[in-house]
Amino acid sequence: MLALSLSPPWRGWLAWASVLLVAGAAALGGVASASAEPAQPAAATADAAAAERMARITLEQGAEIAQRHACLACHQIDRKRVGPPFREIGRRYGTGSVDAAVVYLADAIRKGGKGRWGAIPMPAQPRVTHNEAIKLAQWVLLLGQDDVR
Repeated sequence: MLALSLSPPWRGWLAWASVLLVAGAAALGGVASASAEPAQPAAATADAAAAERMARITLEQGAEIAQRHACLACHQIDRKRVGPPFREIGRRYGTGSVDAAVVYLADAIRKGGKGRWGAIPMPAQPRVTHNEAIKLAQWVLLLGQDDVR
């Protein structure tokens, strides 16, 4: 077996060359698979990613995330506070595609908005992670179902 003695500058170069080699191989694998299937628009990809994360959330998990991020300071489950009740939001947006509603609500949670429910705007919630926003959106839609109390 041949042993190579590499000086410190070469070790760094060798590490970077390994990273680039692995990244290049991964990119070539992506190119080969991309040629087999047409590319999807970014919105479709976001919807598909949200659908993949549609693991069922329990009422308790949703409530825990809402409490942790102080959502209940402005919203309540069944009554209007500063913002609309979660159950009413779930009923409004739970009538169409669930995947599209989750993506829309998660985006509204993180970016905020105004004019959807009256004059008081909802401030952006950047400290809520994307995955937490997805789970909160699922929870709100779950609350909007008539058989959930």
